[in-house]
Amino acid sequence: MDLSKSIRVALALRGKSHKWLAEEYGVSRQWISHVKKAENVNTSTIKTIAEILDMPVSEFIALGE
Repeated sequence: MDLSKSIRVALALRGKSHKWLAEEYGVSRQWISHVKKAENVNTSTIKTIAEILDMPVSEFIALGE
């Protein structure tokens, strides 16, 4: 799974920005960038991002494949 691609595509589909995602998550934009580059991401982080983007985790993950 390419988390960076999942985030980028999901945000584009919803017309949202990285800044919006960071604000909704309650973190900095730098943290979002860090997560996108990380090799191992906690499953709860992926679940939370998917929830913020209002999509099932499986659909969110599929966007990055």
